[in-house]
Amino acid sequence: MNVNSATAVTATVLLFLAVLLLLPATVSAQTTTAETADVVGSPDIELSVADDRLQPGETQTVEIQVSNSGNLRLAGPAELEQRVQTARNARFEVNERRLPDGIELRSGTVLAGSIPEGAGEPVSFTFDVDEDVDIGTHEIPVRVEYDYTRLAERTQRGTTNYRDFSREKTERVSVVVEDDARFSVDAVSSGVVAGDTGDYVVEVENIGTRTARSPRMVFSSDESGVFFGGLDDRLPQKTVGFEDLDPGESTVVTTRAGADSDVTPASYPVDTFVRYETDRGVTRESGTSTTTLGVDDEQEFAAQDVESTLRVGDDGDLVGEIRNDGPQAVTNAVVVFAPENRNINPRETEYAVGDLGVGDSAEFSYRVAVSSEAEEGPRQTDAVVEYRNPDGDKRTSSPVDVNYEVAERIDEFELETDVSLAAGSSTDIEVEVTNIKDETFTDIQAKMFTDSPLDSDDDEAFIPRLEPGESETVVFDLSASGGATAKTYSTSVDFRYDDERDETKISETYRVPVEVTEAEEGGLPLLPLLLVLVVVGAGWWYRDVITGKLSDIRE
Repeated sequence: MNVNSATAVTATVLLFLAVLLLLPATVSAQTTTAETADVVGSPDIELSVADDRLQPGETQTVEIQVSNSGNLRLAGPAELEQRVQTARNARFEVNERRLPDGIELRSGTVLAGSIPEGAGEPVSFTFDVDEDVDIGTHEIPVRVEYDYTRLAERTQRGTTNYRDFSREKTERVSVVVEDDARFSVDAVSSGVVAGDTGDYVVEVENIGTRTARSPRMVFSSDESGVFFGGLDDRLPQKTVGFEDLDPGESTVVTTRAGADSDVTPASYPVDTFVRYETDRGVTRESGTSTTTLGVDDEQEFAAQDVESTLRVGDDGDLVGEIRNDGPQAVTNAVVVFAPENRNINPRETEYAVGDLGVGDSAEFSYRVAVSSEAEEGPRQTDAVVEYRNPDGDKRTSSPVDVNYEVAERIDEFELETDVSLAAGSSTDIEVEVTNIKDETFTDIQAKMFTDSPLDSDDDEAFIPRLEPGESETVVFDLSASGGATAKTYSTSVDFRYDDERDETKISETYRVPVEVTEAEEGGLPLLPLLLVLVVVGAGWWYRDVITGKLSDIRE
């Protein structure tokens, strides 16, 4: 081959290589046209921890922030750029085999879905941190797996082709086990009664290496019906301060806790943590410790062995026993019996029964007046017990059913008499009065009431004393006018007396029948008799006066 031929061949090869070198640039230029596009890129997942402090001896949750900065090697349409930079089906898992000694994983794999460019949703893992874990910085290996599109290719025909890949990598996040105050919390007194409050007492110990300055314990519960504070100021959370706590020291912290009356008896979780200051004045919070609040049944009482001497229209006794069914002993208990029925009227509504242990009983007694308008039969009346709980707080129980009987009415006295008189006459009537009750009456004042045509000039009588079943006769004056029609009339008698309790009472009114007959025959009628008396009197007057004057004239 001559020189010219060699030169020609060399030139041809160089031209071919130049074309090859220019060909990708030409293709790249073509992809930026409106008809076609190639976009190349990938996600870039990074992990970080904002709150990286761990406390020894606690179970803690670490929240890991996720970000995707994205890599874009060949730009293009925005939707294709977003496609190649998005991590799909992202999964996060802690590599347990490479965890530091003293840190143990308590949670599993986290599925995060798609993570576009920018900040993603945080993922959380829970760890048990041993009390003897080394103080200092530790790395937590987190394996990240996701799918992504490396190349998005849009053709001249308008279709888009994707080249998808999967990636797995391990990211490491740092956590710090602090050399600081740490706390152990145990419940000492943790029981309350439903519908009441009590002291919730915990013992807190500083098991860390630094002094906790100005510590405050925060109590909280997410359980419905469980609260802190008193019955009148119920709070879902309560903060209680206590003295500085040096390493190895412990103290008792007390707050008021309670439960609504409808809370089911059980143990309910109470979360506590300590907010404190470091030696440098930095405010910190301990991890959360969980204790329990035990809720017992509502304090209950029952009435038993109830007996009644109540009668319609009379006073009687209602006696029985009140029993403390627990779950707590009570002091200064008072049974309050205050019926809303206006026909049942206790003389006193409160009866003090004193201290009652669980299962103990005490007698109560009420003197009760039953209206004459009441009806006989069984009754049920609510009573309540006012008492002080073991903490000395005054409480009132739920209603207690008191069942008793109201007997039919029995009159105090039985009256026997047989009264008959003629119109225009008067007579003394005798009424036999018998005490038919089972108690003695004294100072019995009887009074008779009459209506025309009957009348009485002596309508009162007195009996000093009547034993049960004893009888005494009283006498009243009674008259009937001359114009009274012959028929049966009635008078009424009632009694004012003292019972065995020296209580003055007035009986019901008793009706006494009176038979009025025709005026008696014989003798002159009243009007003619009066005329005769007038004539005779005039004759006497004429004889004595007129005749005497005539004699004087003659003389």
